[in-house]
Amino acid sequence: MIPQFPSASSLSSVRSHSAVPMLGEPRARITASSLGCRLVQMVLALYLIPAFLVVLLVGAVGVLTIGLVRLFIRLLDPTEHS
Repeated sequence: MIPQFPSASSLSSVRSHSAVPMLGEPRARITASSLGCRLVQMVLALYLIPAFLVVLLVGAVGVLTIGLVRLFIRLLDPTEHS
């Protein structure tokens, strides 16, 4: 069986009704709601990216601390061979 693909004309009509502009199409009209959505995205990015970096830093410090404690214990207790 040969699959039936939509024709180019029906594909262009689907693209013309979509809310998101496709690549190569002229830029969509900017509305107040799209500016509001963009503002919310920027605020979330400015808040969440530093928060994520802090979480990574705290995790790295925790792993480093545990590693140093285990190394220190191993150096003080030479009888353990595991």
